[in-house]
Amino acid sequence: MCEIASDEFHGPLIGSWDTTGTMKCLICAGFLLLTGLVGQTTTPANQITVRVIDIRNGKVVANEEVNVQFHTGNSQLQRLDGKTGSDGTVGFLLPEPIPSTISVMASTQRYPCYSLLPVETDRILRDGMLSRCSKPSQGCRCKFSAQVLGSRYKPGELVLPVRPFTTGEKLRSHLWE
Repeated sequence: MCEIASDEFHGPLIGSWDTTGTMKCLICAGFLLLTGLVGQTTTPANQITVRVIDIRNGKVVANEEVNVQFHTGNSQLQRLDGKTGSDGTVGFLLPEPIPSTISVMASTQRYPCYSLLPVETDRILRDGMLSRCSKPSQGCRCKFSAQVLGSRYKPGELVLPVRPFTTGEKLRSHLWE
């Protein structure tokens, strides 16, 4: 705490500083300023973060391959690939101008409980979102846990819920091979 030196009879001694206390104050203020600046990171306006979570318990899924596909201004299909870290997230830097829609998919090693349809990029960047599959259009066979339904997301973040394939789904997939 910063204090001006004083004596018990005259109050603050003008022009007389407790140099040890002042030095401690300057060091503390510098440390607080430095940690405040280090903790602040700015995210580019065209960066999205994809977080992959297990639909059964809401826990993050590490080492999951994720790809983002979109059409550029000249209608050429582009693809960005990445892998989630230990926090279940992977970041993608979209090109300028930002594509109006993107398709985001996790690896085929897990059942997708997210929409396979393209999503509006502006919505992700502005609000963030939890992508959910739908029974009518996708034939979704997912039961969303309370942890997943209550999961928080932030602007620029897309949350993709997944689950392991059931034994029956694995057997059916081998029939098609």
